[in-house]
Amino acid sequence: MIREIDASLNLSNIGTKHIRSKIDEIYWRLTKEVSLTNKYYREIENLVRKNLELQLINEFNLDYEFRESYINILSEMISYQVEYLETIKVQFRKEVSEFLKKNDDISRVILTNGLFGTYGISIADALLFNNCLIVSSEHGLTRGNIKEYNEAIRGYETNTSNHYLSFTNSSCKTHQKVSKNNVMSVGVPNELKIIKFHYLQNIINRKRLGFLIKDKIVFYASHNVIINSDKYFPYTKQVSNIYKDEVNLLSNVLSKINKKVIYKEYPSKNYLDDIPKTTYKNIFNLNKDEDFRYQRTMADIIITQGSESTLGWCIGTNKPLIFLNSNYYEPLADDNVKNAFMESFFVFNYDNEGWEEKLIEFLNKPYNEILRLWNEKEKYRLKYDEEYFLSMNKNPAKLGSEHIKGLIDEE
Repeated sequence: MIREIDASLNLSNIGTKHIRSKIDEIYWRLTKEVSLTNKYYREIENLVRKNLELQLINEFNLDYEFRESYINILSEMISYQVEYLETIKVQFRKEVSEFLKKNDDISRVILTNGLFGTYGISIADALLFNNCLIVSSEHGLTRGNIKEYNEAIRGYETNTSNHYLSFTNSSCKTHQKVSKNNVMSVGVPNELKIIKFHYLQNIINRKRLGFLIKDKIVFYASHNVIINSDKYFPYTKQVSNIYKDEVNLLSNVLSKINKKVIYKEYPSKNYLDDIPKTTYKNIFNLNKDEDFRYQRTMADIIITQGSESTLGWCIGTNKPLIFLNSNYYEPLADDNVKNAFMESFFVFNYDNEGWEEKLIEFLNKPYNEILRLWNEKEKYRLKYDEEYFLSMNKNPAKLGSEHIKGLIDEE
């Protein structure tokens, strides 16, 4: 979205200046000078214990030793972050102020793709202190669609911006519940939903990888994110089980269908062991570092899971989409979202016993029949488009740039 808004602003004779590298340079230099003492540990430990201990006992049934270790480690992490923020705050504000004064030809409207964590809070604080307006943009189809993002919404862009450009109406409403900032829905970037030279891209990609035009290809764009972190806690299963899910889908489902399969791993993995490369004759292992957006034209059917940025690239192909749903991996936000997905896509819940056989049976149907069923769902995709999906009738570049031009005019 940032790139598209940038281009639209330039067409309106409003240039942009990239300041991220300079702000980063100041920030990381100051971090080297910080010496932390953990001075807030006791106060924060009391707050963590007050807010979490009963939940850890009653909801998660953790034993005493594990519970104490968890509280101690979490308290120490937060203590260091708070002390760090306080330590660099004054100097960081001052140096950002000096940088902005040297660049007094630029507007104080800042366009960013999100400022997260301690790093993001520090940068947002320094910019806001110096009377900047921060306009941030959404990254994927997450806010409003996924339970964990909705419940942790205060930790995202609304915490480090004045204005927020969301993809969907659902995301917009979710942010408005917790933020006094200006939140508006501008739609999904055009690059996701408009594929230029689709047929030509398809021919080139298939020829490069050895597929024929007549081949019917099931493209599995995996969103099983195996990253050894608590990103999805408490709405996910153990990493070892996510790994098993991936292997199960490949070996017990996709290897048994009557169509060719392209398997694209999710690129960000820090697991100790990579997903084993399949040796099944019908499955082609695409290099996980290849960008899905440039390969998606090969797909006749797409499979994925998780309502995040990958899903947007999948929906944008307008090819039959199989969404793998689970109550224990990025569960959808509520019954309204679940119903929209069920009506719009082919949804299989892989928590249910026997889901593998049902998916095999579906994928083995003649492609024309799958396409017919997909077309029957089009009215629902149109119905829910602006609420949960791509907002096809909105132009985020135009809407975003017009909003920013209004802010500049008010300076």
